[in-house]
Amino acid sequence: MKLPLVVLSMAAAYAACGEEALVKGFNGALSPDGTTLAFQRDAGAETWLGLYDLRTGATTWAEKGPGRAAFPCWTRTGDLLYSFGNELHTAFETWKGNLKEGYAIRLRGADGTARDVLPRGRWRDYSPCLSPDGHTLWFVTSRPPPGHPHAKDFIGSCLAKTDLTGSATASIVYYPNETWGTGVSQPVVSPDGKLLAWAELTTFALPWRIMAARVDDVRDIAAYAPNWSPDGTLLTFTGCRGDDPGWHVYVLDPAAGRMRRICLGENSSFAPDGKSLIYDRDGTVYRRPFGVADRPTANDLPSVTTAVRPWKEGETVLYAGTNFVRTSSIPLPASCAFGSDQTFFVRAKVDWDGDANRFQIIAFGAYAEHPLGFQLYFALNGRPHVGTRNLTGRHVCLHTRDPLAKAGVYEITGIRSENRLWLSVDGAEPICAEYNGLIALDHPQKMSIGSGLLPKSRLLSLEVGRGWPANVPEPRGCGQNEWRNLK
Repeated sequence: MKLPLVVLSMAAAYAACGEEALVKGFNGALSPDGTTLAFQRDAGAETWLGLYDLRTGATTWAEKGPGRAAFPCWTRTGDLLYSFGNELHTAFETWKGNLKEGYAIRLRGADGTARDVLPRGRWRDYSPCLSPDGHTLWFVTSRPPPGHPHAKDFIGSCLAKTDLTGSATASIVYYPNETWGTGVSQPVVSPDGKLLAWAELTTFALPWRIMAARVDDVRDIAAYAPNWSPDGTLLTFTGCRGDDPGWHVYVLDPAAGRMRRICLGENSSFAPDGKSLIYDRDGTVYRRPFGVADRPTANDLPSVTTAVRPWKEGETVLYAGTNFVRTSSIPLPASCAFGSDQTFFVRAKVDWDGDANRFQIIAFGAYAEHPLGFQLYFALNGRPHVGTRNLTGRHVCLHTRDPLAKAGVYEITGIRSENRLWLSVDGAEPICAEYNGLIALDHPQKMSIGSGLLPKSRLLSLEVGRGWPANVPEPRGCGQNEWRNLK
């Protein structure tokens, strides 16, 4: 059977780049001496941990049999860290029943002996990495943060660490503001031991993004990407931007603020000598050369899109661009602090892809009072929505009576007053819903702009301001014009 021309072309491109298939599996990690590749391989209900010798081509199994071994990570001395568990119940059963079948961090020495670093229990401790000095183990845990108001019902994940030279007790250092079904994954420490990078899912409807912080203050967040080069000047990560046909290997130069898309692949990392990249694609681990010509240059993609504020009015903050796919810090002028008795609006111009079967967030504001203070979004029925929170924190929203007829550019304006929500599309007379009190939003912290839109939808502009917006007719009341989403 002849393969399609595009497939042949892609295969030829991979070969031309020096790509080399190593072994069936994924999440490959090279040992410090570059001779052994640790990798995962799924086998039905089990996940095995293999060791592939690049000199002989032979594979031995560090873990093979009941259980799941995942996220291999080498220490500088050649020991192997990974997570391991043999959970006989579902995650939900474990969470509700306090069953003692969690996942532990396992350390395998060069002599083949293995021990669990942290006590096992109902918690899942996984995705380990080690500080360069070998003293601090960073990992992800399902343990609830101390003092969390919903500790008994906690579903999420946190960043944690432990001192391997001490009692090996878990200390939680960071978790996203929203912890119901959100969380963190795959922390990595920079070669100089000063920065920690990780992946984070901040809300249920947003894509994963990369965060980073100083190890002595994980709350101080900046946008980088995980898996450092050996010299600490580059990061490689898995990404998908715009019209990418799938997950790609990217390389980021944090100092220059530029990144380069390398090839189709996931779970990328640098070889210890920095001269090649290890990644997987479609169940096979690959290696390809990496040199000076592969480093990002001024002609490559910017790592972030800078928000612009072309207007001078102090009452309005305007962001313009296409699919920021990031959470942007926002200035804190008085116009973005809305008491319970103040009217404000959020107006977005969106080039919508017409997909009525997908939930897409246009923008939301995170406040001290609630991390989802207000939102503009498309729901699964193809209707624009505006949402906020009532005095108990419950989500309340308003949507148009009819779905949008087709894909295209729409101007969607959501307005909130003391006890009412208003929604206007393309400057039409607004519809209204009345609620018994809405939460005050006094201290804006962040705004997420366009990061929930699918690649074919585009956010063209977003405007936030106080008072009634221009170009929207003044309301005539809430009576017959009311339309609530009561679900």
